Order: sequence, then structure tokens, then C-alpha cells
Amino acid sequence: MAEPLVFRVGKLVDDFPEAAELWGTGDTEMEDTFSYLQSIVPDAEKRVLSDESDKDIEQWLEDPKDAFYEAEDLREEWPSKDEKLKQVIPSSSPSAKPDLRLEMSTRAKKIRKRIEAIAAEGTDLGLRECAVVVRVERRERLDAFVCDEEIIGREDAKSVITKFLLDSKTDDQIPVLSIWGDDGVGKTALARCLYVDDMVKKHFDLRIWVNGFRNLEGELRKIRGRETTEREDDVLRFQRYLLVFDDLRDEDPEQWGSLKSLLMGGARGSKILITTRDRSVAVCTSTFPSYRLAGLPIKSSFDLLMRMACLEEEETGNSIKVDIGRKIVQKCHGIPLAIRMIGSLLFCKKTEEEWLHLLRETSEFSKNLSRLSYIHLPCHLKQCFAFCSLFPRDWVIDKQLLMSLWIAEGFIQPIDNGDWDMEDIAHDYFMDLLRRNFFQDCVKDELGNVTSCRMHHLVHDLARHVAGTEYGRIYHSWPYLEERAHHISWDSTLDFSQGDTYLHGAYRLRTFIKTSQRKSLRCETQMGEKTLHKLISSFKFLRALDLHDSGIEKLPSSICELKHLTFLDLSENEGILIELPEDFRKLVNLRQLEISDCSVLSHMPQGLGQLTLLRTLTDFLLPRNDSCPQNHSGLGELNKLSNLRGSLRIEVKGGIEDVVAESNAANLKEKDSLVSLVLVFARKESDEVLLKEMQPSLDLRSLEIRGYGGTRFPSWMSCMPKLVRLRLFDCTACKILPLLGELTSLKHLEIGELPTVEYTETTELNLTELVILDLSWSKVTKDWGGWRKIKMEQLKVLNLTSCTDLLISPEFSSFLNLEILILERCSRLVHLDPSIGGLKKLLCLNLKSCTELNRLPAELGALKALKELLIDETSVHDIFLQSDSEEVEHLTSLSILSANNSNITELPSGVGARLRRLSLRNCHRIRKLPESIGQLGSPLEELDISGTCISELPGSFGNLQRLRVLKMHYCFIRKFPSFIWHLHSLEEIDASLCRNIEGDIPRDIGKLENLRILRLRNSAISSLPPEIKHLWKLETLDVCRCDKLHELPALPLV
Repeated sequence: MAEPLVFRVGKLVDDFPEAAELWGTGDTEMEDTFSYLQSIVPDAEKRVLSDESDKDIEQWLEDPKDAFYEAEDLREEWPSKDEKLKQVIPSSSPSAKPDLRLEMSTRAKKIRKRIEAIAAEGTDLGLRECAVVVRVERRERLDAFVCDEEIIGREDAKSVITKFLLDSKTDDQIPVLSIWGDDGVGKTALARCLYVDDMVKKHFDLRIWVNGFRNLEGELRKIRGRETTEREDDVLRFQRYLLVFDDLRDEDPEQWGSLKSLLMGGARGSKILITTRDRSVAVCTSTFPSYRLAGLPIKSSFDLLMRMACLEEEETGNSIKVDIGRKIVQKCHGIPLAIRMIGSLLFCKKTEEEWLHLLRETSEFSKNLSRLSYIHLPCHLKQCFAFCSLFPRDWVIDKQLLMSLWIAEGFIQPIDNGDWDMEDIAHDYFMDLLRRNFFQDCVKDELGNVTSCRMHHLVHDLARHVAGTEYGRIYHSWPYLEERAHHISWDSTLDFSQGDTYLHGAYRLRTFIKTSQRKSLRCETQMGEKTLHKLISSFKFLRALDLHDSGIEKLPSSICELKHLTFLDLSENEGILIELPEDFRKLVNLRQLEISDCSVLSHMPQGLGQLTLLRTLTDFLLPRNDSCPQNHSGLGELNKLSNLRGSLRIEVKGGIEDVVAESNAANLKEKDSLVSLVLVFARKESDEVLLKEMQPSLDLRSLEIRGYGGTRFPSWMSCMPKLVRLRLFDCTACKILPLLGELTSLKHLEIGELPTVEYTETTELNLTELVILDLSWSKVTKDWGGWRKIKMEQLKVLNLTSCTDLLISPEFSSFLNLEILILERCSRLVHLDPSIGGLKKLLCLNLKSCTELNRLPAELGALKALKELLIDETSVHDIFLQSDSEEVEHLTSLSILSANNSNITELPSGVGARLRRLSLRNCHRIRKLPESIGQLGSPLEELDISGTCISELPGSFGNLQRLRVLKMHYCFIRKFPSFIWHLHSLEEIDASLCRNIEGDIPRDIGKLENLRILRLRNSAISSLPPEIKHLWKLETLDVCRCDKLHELPALPLV
């Protein structure tokens, strides 16, 4: 990793007119030394990384890196002629004190002699000079194949594992299958391919991907939708989930047993898929025979290699290249990671000789071909790759963050004679590493742009190896900093209360970033002002500083002395960080400032507009009048920040004296690189003038407005041709919506809490791209009003929650692609249009709390794709499904039917073939259930008839072998049906307050080996059989107020 550093320092010398004075030698002598070192470092790296690694050379490589950092630091201490930098040079700088200038020159001479000695030692080690290779790469095809997720040669494996995943008839509570095999053989890639498969996505309600046991507790909170990880009454048990543990290692069997017990609540058909390199882990965890993933066959390996090499049709006919390719493939041993990386190398090689040379090199790196890929990286990409060693293994790397850090460290080389922004060049670097398979598992946004990735653990190990002592990670169990470290990552387990004990001698640090997960449940790190000042005082050469979610109350003014600082993240210091230092304008090299989720931050310091290099500014705050400090930035400061890009949030906390002048000064219209803009107002009348003058660029993709106090929106909002997302919230005084006709790219329209808004456009318009329309809590007239004039043929989600004036639903013929329809809490809705029967793709219909709705259209029966029907708290009496034949089945995909607290009297016999959850709680008018629900093979897993007048369960319910939860709390059941004790999947029975059930509980209860919860509270039972001791999974037995029960039998030991 010394090569790029040598290049950087050499360039500094070239650009420095006073080099001879500083180094005490002629320009050419220093240039020759740097040039020689640059030519021998690649040979040193190659020898260190090859199978025959040389420890002496490995030790030697650390020396030039350290010496060149010292040289670069010294050069940057020398006064710059840049006037911006002069603003922050203290009076004690060398330009002011000749003795310091002499001292620096003395230091430079020592560094020069050290570098010359290192060069001489390199000669003694026999290092060979390497010619500078100009790499010409076919970049025009770069993005076309880089994220290709197709798996080659794994058809049999995919077939076997897909069958396992889609099989819902297994007797296991939570079936587990483990995939094991050698490193790099493609276990994760195969699991990922199955994870995103369309059939798999449709089969499971919920899919979760975790790496080992890392952050599993957080994932369990996510899937339960709450803080606790207790199982009882959680969301998980209602859902069929797929949980993938990727790269599970030799974990404690007890830990795995506890975890598996915790996950037992999932719906029938839930599955766990594990990938591991350890066969013993696979055997320990699998309930099915584990699957060994072997290397690819030769033919598949060769096909993959040729594909990665992207040979043109005429090149595949080149017998020499084909023969070389077959020989290379044999050295890859069927490992897809190696094949992909070597294939990507061949992509850059055009001649037969280059292919032959690469074949010879594979013999030197046969143990780890990824190292050969690193050797062939261009100089500028080597340092970018090594930087990734700062992230923990299996870390989800945010692309934008990574590129910003590369820029901050000076890794991005400007293109000569090219009008390219640094961010565009950084994107090119990222995609180049991605194409070379140093990154994988890409996640893309809705526009197809890569937003994040991971590194294979073998590649991550390589990054840590080549990074050496230059990069390091510190945390609670390893709080040690290498003396030569220049780039450090840390996490929230560190305790900074004792000051900088972890960072003694950290004055040479360039990077100090935090890699803890965002939005931690509690901030473990508490960074007081004194501690932070002590740390920052050591960070003389710092470029990147990440203090997000670190308990910071106040930034010390000393941070403004970090004249090289380019990246600063203060986000998520929520409710703590009050203000930024007054001299913040001195950070003239700052390119990225992250201050999102700092809720009590009151204003921006005066002079922010002087930070003209800023590319990212997440938030800009205007203070309230009553708390307005004298020295704060107005909107005019944004005028000078012409290079802002990405997302910007502007919050106006109070009124503005000269609204027109202030808003015009922001000059948002000229900020063409802004993609997303959020405007938060203080509900003032002056907001109308302010918003009118804050017109953004026509290139804006996302616009959100909150708390707007005006009565109408400005005309420019109707002329945004590239706008994809428009969100309007809490604009309570607004009377008229903006016209939508010219928003031709709009895909997401969300309007919330606008109680007096109605769409009034008179002409018909077609929003051809609109996918999501959300009008929750807003004013929609009783007959759908002006919205009827809008054609939304691509609409997939329509959310009208709490549109309380709506009497008649929309006519649905123009929403033929609709998948989710939410009319919850439309309390005056009385009519659901029959055209709903034409929504062939509808998956979810939510009519909860439509209290005046007493009838469902018969056409509802035609919705063969419908999976979820929610009619809780409605006045619906019957679900009458129209058909021309009594034998026609309706709602054939319906898996969830919930009608709690409704007036329903009976269920149609045609419903139930695929029901997994049926909830009729407190439906007092229903007296019986249809036999069809218990038909043979029924997938029903949860039945809740609590509070109904049902007195007997149909005999066909004995077929419900997948039933896991039976709730009949406070109903008229006279006795437990005999078949209930043969439903071996039952985990919970609730018969509380069933006062008609009396006498003895049958001895057959001992057969319910999976029973966890038995509630008999306030019933008339008189005894429990001794067989209850066989219920070894029983956790809850509730017999409170069972007055006739005088004693308990022996209970199971848990």
C-alpha cells in the first residue's frame, strides 16, 4: 500500500516551488529518489503477497509508508499561498517565525535522509524496478454487468434448496437447512439468489437476512415491531418468515438452542437457512440433511470466466485465448470468487501475451488468487481498497459515505482536461472496484443506482493485510492504537470518560470514524467537551472526523483549527448538541457536513457561506425570533454554496424580517446538483412569500414540505419535470393543491394532515408514472372529487386512511395495477364501488374501522390474488360472493381474514382453502363456522373466535393439523371437542371465561407436545390430568379463579 503514498508525495514535491529550500537538495535529486521508490514498491508488494512471502520485505514496506506520511505532513505544515488556508494559519506559523522555518527545514533533511536510506535498503533486498504500466480499460461497458446476480452452474443446488424453502408440509416447527463449503465457493451468493427469488418472496410474509449472530436482537425487535424480544403475542407468530444466517461460525450450541427456541413462534412454513464454512456447525444446526456446496464443474467455471472477461464474439473464437482460459480455470479449483476476480482481470487484458503472463502469475498466487487481483489494481484504487479495512467484517458499506471519505483523504485524482466533479470520479472508482469483485451484495435504489455493498470476508481479510499498521480499529476489547496508524475506526463500546488514553500519540491521524450501527438504542459513548477538546487538539492533520451518535453536548472551538478537515459527521446527537462553534467558517476545506437528527441544534453559525467547497450539507437551520443569536447564518449564506449536491433540509424555526430578500438570496434555483429538498416551516403567513421565492432547480427529484402556513402553493411546484417524489404534511391553512399535470415523472405522491385540501384541476390528466398515492388524514370529498379526473394506470398503493368525509370509494377501473388499498378509519364510507372486482392484482384490502360500511360488493369474490382482507370494526353483516356456479371457489389466495368487532353473521362456504389466520374476535352475531374451513390439507394456523356465540366447532376441524393458536376466550363452547387433542401443532389454547366448559380436562392433552400456553382462567374445570407433566414446552398455565379446581397435578419441569 506504499505505492499510492509515494506517488502522492512525489506529486507534492513536483508542485512545490520551494522544494530545494525545504529538503536541502535539488529538485531532480528528490524526484529521482521518489521515482525509484515508486518503481520498486510494486515488486515488494508482489513478493509479500505471493505464496512465497518474504518477511524482510514485508517489514521494509512499512518504512516507506511511515516516512512518506511524515513527509506529506511536513509539506502540508509549510505555509500555503492559498488565501483561504492563510485565514487559519496561526501567528506562530513558519511564515511569521524564522526559527520555526529553520526547524521545519531541519526536520525535512532528516526525512530526506531516512527516505534515501529506505531506497538503499530496497536495493539491498534485491527489489526490481517495474515499468509504469498504462492501463487502458474498456469503461464503456463498466456498469452493464457489474451487479449481475445470476448464478452459473448451481441449478441442482437451487432446485434442492428452493424445494425446501417452498415446502409447507414439513412436521418440523422451524425447519433449518445449512449450506456448507469452502471459502469463496458461493454459499452467500446462492443464498442471496434464493432470497431475492420471486417465488420465495411471494411465499414468505417476512424475510430477514443477518450475518452470523450480529445485530440479531435488533432484527428481532424489527420483526416484532417493538422493543422486547419476548415471544408471547408478538407479530412474528402470525407471519411465515424466512431467516437467513449468513456465515455462521463455530458458535456456542447453547446460544443456538436459545435462539432457535426464541424463533419458534413463526407461522407454519417458516424456514431458517444457514451458510457456514464449518461442517460441524452445519450438522449441529440443521434439522434437514445439510447441503455441501462443492466447487463449480469445469464447464461452468469456464463459462463464468469467459463471461467475466466479457469476450466479444470474435474473441471467443480465438483458440489461444480459449486454451489459456481453460488452464486458468483449473487453477481456480471451481471457486466462483476466484474465477470472477481473475475473469475481471482478463477483462482488462487485450493481447494473447497479456493472457499468457497472467496465466504464469496464477502459479505464484495459487493459494489466494484474490491477492493477484490486488497486485493488478491501479495505484489509485489500491489505497481506496485498503481504506475499506476500517469497516468491520460483513459490514454494509454505504456507497455515498465511502466515496466522501475517499475524497476527504485525497485519494481521488482529478482528470486532466476533464470537467469531472470529484464525486463523479469517486463513483467511477467505486464501480471499478465493484466490477473487479472487490465488492458484492449490492443494494440498489428505485432508480437502479447502487447504494450499498459488502465485502466477501476473504476480500476483507486481504484489505486488512495490505493495510498493515497504516489502518486500525479500536474498541473496548482492543483499545490499542498502533504507533504508525493514520486511519482509525472506533465503535460505541469505547469509554472516553478518561480522556485520550486510547489515542496517545494520535497527532498524525488522518481519519477517525465511528462504525457503530446508526440509531443505537442507547448512546454508550458520552463525549464531554473537555474530552473532545483533548482529542481534537491531537488531531492536527485530520481529514475525516465521525462523531455521530456520540453524546456530544457542545463542540469545542478547537475543532475550527483542523484546517485540513474535509468530512465531519455530527448527526444523531439528538436532544444534546445545541450549537456549532462561532468560528466554524474557518473550516474552509470542509466538503461534507452531516448534522441530521440533531433536534435541538438552533441555528447555523455566521459565515457558513465561506465554506465554498461544501458538497454535502444535510441541514440548514434558521432560528426562532425569541432565541435568535446575533451571529447566525441567514438563507443568504446558501447563495455562495453553489456546489451543494444530494439532499438538503431547510428548517425555518420562526419568522423572517425581510422574507423576499432572504429567500431570493438562497438562490436554490441554481443548485442543479441537489436531488432532494425538505422545507420545514413554522406555520407563519409569511411562509407563502418565502416558499414562492425558494424555487429549486428543475433537476430536483424529491420535494417535501412540512408545516407550511400559506394558503396556496406557488406555481413553480407544478413545473418540475424530473420530480419523482412529492410529500406535503401539516399544511393546515392551504386551500388548493398544486396542479399535477406537468409532473410527468411523479411516482410517489403523499399528502398528510391537510384537512382543508381538495384537488380542483378541471381538465383530465394522466399521471402515467405514479405508483404510490397516500392521502392519509387529509380532506377528500364524499365522492372522490377532482381526483376522479386523474388517470393513474400504474398505481400500486392507494392509502386513504382517515379520510373521514369520504362517502363513496373511488371508481377503480383506472387503477388496474393496484396491489394495496387502504381505506382504514374512513368512518363515513358507506359504499365500496363494485369495480373493485376488476383489480386482478390486489393483494391487500384494509377496511378497518369503516364503521358505516355495512355491505361488501359481491364482485369481491373475483379477487383471486387477494391475500389479506381486514374488515374489523365495520358494520358488514355478510360476505356475499357473486358467482355463476355454486362450485366456483372465491378469494382462492386469501390467507388472512380479520373481522374483529364487526357485525358479520356468517362466513361464505367458498372462503378458507388457503386461510392461515382467521380472527372473528367479538363478532357477537356469528354462531357457526363453515365446514369448508376444516377441509383436508387446510393451512389454517390461527383461529380466534373469542367473544362470539359459537358453541361448537365443526367436526372437519380435526383436519387442521397446522393449527397453532386456538383462542375461544369468552364464548359458548360447551366442551373441548375430542379432535382437539390430536392437533399436534397446537402451541396455544385460550379458553378463559368459557363458563360452559366444566368437568375434567381429558387425559389426551398430554399428546399436545408443542403446547406452550394454556389459559383456563374463570372456567368451571374441576381437574387437570397427570399427563400434563408431559407438556415439556409448557410455559404458561393460567387457572386463576377456577373455583372448582382444588389441586394441581405435577407440572413439567422447564
